[in-house]
Amino acid sequence: MKPFSAIPGPTRFPVIGTMAGMLSNFGQWHILNEKRHKLYGPIWREQIPQFGDVVVIADPRGVKDVARGEGQTPTHVDTPIWIDYYKVRTIPVGIMHANGTDWQRMRKVVDKPIMRPTSIAREVPKIAEVAEDFINRIGKVCYNGKIPDLEMELFKWALESSCCVLYDRRLGCMESIPPLMTTEFIRAVQEVMEQMVQLLLFPPFVVKNFMPATWKRYLGNWDTIFATAKESVQEKTTRDGQYLDTTSFIGSVLTSQAMSEEEVYSNVSELMMASVDTTAYTSQSVLYELARRPSDQEAIYEEVSRCLPETSNSITYKHLSELTFLKAAIKEAQRLYPIAFNISRKLQTDQVICGYNVPKETTAIIALYPLGRNPDYYKDPCQFKPERWIRHNGGLPFDPFAFVPFGVGQRSCIGRRIANIELELMIAQLIRRYRLSTEDTSFEMTTKFLLTPAKTLNLTLTPRH
Repeated sequence: MKPFSAIPGPTRFPVIGTMAGMLSNFGQWHILNEKRHKLYGPIWREQIPQFGDVVVIADPRGVKDVARGEGQTPTHVDTPIWIDYYKVRTIPVGIMHANGTDWQRMRKVVDKPIMRPTSIAREVPKIAEVAEDFINRIGKVCYNGKIPDLEMELFKWALESSCCVLYDRRLGCMESIPPLMTTEFIRAVQEVMEQMVQLLLFPPFVVKNFMPATWKRYLGNWDTIFATAKESVQEKTTRDGQYLDTTSFIGSVLTSQAMSEEEVYSNVSELMMASVDTTAYTSQSVLYELARRPSDQEAIYEEVSRCLPETSNSITYKHLSELTFLKAAIKEAQRLYPIAFNISRKLQTDQVICGYNVPKETTAIIALYPLGRNPDYYKDPCQFKPERWIRHNGGLPFDPFAFVPFGVGQRSCIGRRIANIELELMIAQLIRRYRLSTEDTSFEMTTKFLLTPAKTLNLTLTPRH
């Protein structure tokens, strides 16, 4: 085994470490990771003031090494500026930032109603109804085949879909004039994502003392996110009271007695926020690739016509399992455009990663953008080829650690199955009714807190009938 000091990487400077490269590539950190991967190989070393020594991995072998060493309670790397909000408002963190036995306790509570196939199956008709309402809505607002503010419409669809699962009720995002609460929540989420990537580079005390206006706005946005979730939970409990459905997500969490009331609010706020922007942004990348490929659209249209009932309330989980090509198209977009472009872990023990001895407490980052475009594991890695995921279409067995868009191990994304169902149902119903096209010749991404589209997709819809 090679020593930790032998891991290659960019030059480290006093105080700033390797931050010079990050600052000069601000907004393009995914491209920086790709360049580093080509230059240094499967693993390299960074030094970031707030995180110390960091190893970055862009190879399935290293991903597997990290996953094997996780233990029962994998440790997430704190985002100081995010954690400081909880400290200032004296509220507990949710599962996104909790560690140890607290994380394990809360994860067990939220896993049950959102990860089990039987629990997910009951949500399909509700999500399908939202998708149908979304298609009906864009049919009304569409002008000359164009959707005004496509990004906002997709955010409203994603919010409505996730909340029908989280709260077992509709928020009204598909109405002609959505409730003010929903648009304020979406704006707050969008602003927080913008702010966090800027504030991530500074310790919280610097932000508070030297950027007071930014800090105040940042706190206000988080307050809006938490207030919206808290109001939604309280409205549900007030309305249903003792008749709360314990098989629903919110009913199961509230009656579990394993979390305090404040922990429920924190977890629901985190899940509500995380389920909206990730799904909305992913949908744009899928729609872009399909809009450029009429033959792929027709393959999905044929599949949907054959497998899905016409009415949304008749669609079941089993029907979705038959949408092989659509699932492959979504998977391929997630490979090329991973929204959560980095996955981080704090190593709990000394580990061997890619043949190097890496000490305990080191931050390990899995860089999903170069991982998904690694030519050693994907033929024509930069090309959109859904068929690579379909065995009978010539797809080949692949390393499961080469595709981890929802994370890896026990801390993988808790909403991954719901997110994919939302995407499948919305895209299926959209293609059933419209042909898609775009004048865009590329789909550029920018690094915020997530990897997001640099500009909103220029999508054109042409009715099929």
